[in-house]
Amino acid sequence: MKDYLLIFKQAKIALIIFAFSLVILISSIAVVSYFNTLAASALAQKQATLQSTRTEIQALTNDLQSIEANLTSYKHLTQLGLLGEPDRAAWVERFNALYQASGLPPTLRYILAAPKPYTANATAAPTGAQPQALSHDLQIELTGIHEGEFLTFTDKLAAEWLTPYRIENCDMTRIEEDGLNIKCTMRLFSLPLATNAEPAPN
Repeated sequence: MKDYLLIFKQAKIALIIFAFSLVILISSIAVVSYFNTLAASALAQKQATLQSTRTEIQALTNDLQSIEANLTSYKHLTQLGLLGEPDRAAWVERFNALYQASGLPPTLRYILAAPKPYTANATAAPTGAQPQALSHDLQIELTGIHEGEFLTFTDKLAAEWLTPYRIENCDMTRIEEDGLNIKCTMRLFSLPLATNAEPAPN
């Protein structure tokens, strides 16, 4: 009988140790699972934040590229004289230089008229928020020039003149042996930049 009691006591101790070890194991698994869940959640949040940051960076990159492209276009249009305050004196100098380089008779006369508002559609009225395009008429008169020389000069203008322009009309009158008397209107265009400044109160 005593032997059975001894065996039972030893088995009881072993069962208690096994149960305690099992509790520890289950607790450890639960703790590990809990921390794994926390780590997975933290990782998911970090990945979501990283993706959001990447999206913002891509959006900023696209905006920067758009700004750079618009800035390039703006600089180009400004260099052409189409945007901003036109350099009318430079227009006259450029026109004279092209004419002289063409080797034509020194009979050129011209008048650069004051700028005036331009609308392609006469019925369209500009809004207050939109700057008004301007036209600048360069009235040209050439005397004693032949038709071929004049056409050569207009080709040179088309190739080397930068600011947008259009020949509005040309009147040609033959002067017997001296050639032609030509009167033309060369219309140039510019677009002032919009300003947000408000007029000072009276």
